[in-house]
Amino acid sequence: MITPGQAVKQEPALDPNKIIGAVYCPGEGIINPFNITNGLASTAGRYGAKILTQTSVTALEMTGGRISAVETTAGRIKTEFVIMAAGAWTKDIAAMAGIDIPVKYERGEAMVSMAVPRMIRGMVTDGSLFVPPENTSEMVVGACLGQTASGNIVMAQATTDGADYNCRSTYEGPVRVARKVLTLFPGLDDLEIIRMWAGVVAYTDDKKPLFGFVGKPDNLFMVTNFHSAVGISPGIGELTLEAYRQGRTTPEAAAYSIQRYVKPEKISQL
Repeated sequence: MITPGQAVKQEPALDPNKIIGAVYCPGEGIINPFNITNGLASTAGRYGAKILTQTSVTALEMTGGRISAVETTAGRIKTEFVIMAAGAWTKDIAAMAGIDIPVKYERGEAMVSMAVPRMIRGMVTDGSLFVPPENTSEMVVGACLGQTASGNIVMAQATTDGADYNCRSTYEGPVRVARKVLTLFPGLDDLEIIRMWAGVVAYTDDKKPLFGFVGKPDNLFMVTNFHSAVGISPGIGELTLEAYRQGRTTPEAAAYSIQRYVKPEKISQL
């Protein structure tokens, strides 16, 4: 925990009159999501992974209580073990295996500016996105921003409930994000925005990830609802590999099991 003075010393562009207190993480880092995704894909390919882009899952073939094949728009894939890391599409694909799981999704909007001289030193957020809204039907707007090595400032996020996997940007979302950013960083008032985008992100009511074996089918492992997952994806991959080799997850992962959403069978008394 740091004082407003310390916060402004770290981020000189901040308006000190708008800060009560702050939390500072000196060990933070910035990851380029394009580079890390391409890097992981390239390395996986060298080890024999086959990546099918622009390919949809259309059905799960069940044999003896196990998933024996995955039907896709690129053809049928025989399977011995299935990892479902489907994000916002988890509920739809899980239903193909006869699983009803309450995974929902929301749309998040962001934008990026033209390149400018260094103004933002680290990643800054006002914390609005970490506070549950009183009315979930309303747009939740936060100021979260950072500056890339090339000088572009990335700003997020306006969040609304998802519908029909709509990934289009709205007018209201980026405008409200900009207004929030300007309350903290008034010096950005002439910043030119060059691109906006939106994406859908999975979540559960308890906001916890889903990680572990499903149980039925017994060869299905679920990995979803990890927020800020770009930064921790290598660790998630290592935990998934360990669970596959051991045939079980670690005790620490029990809180994230799908079993918390499985209703226990009623026991009839004789």
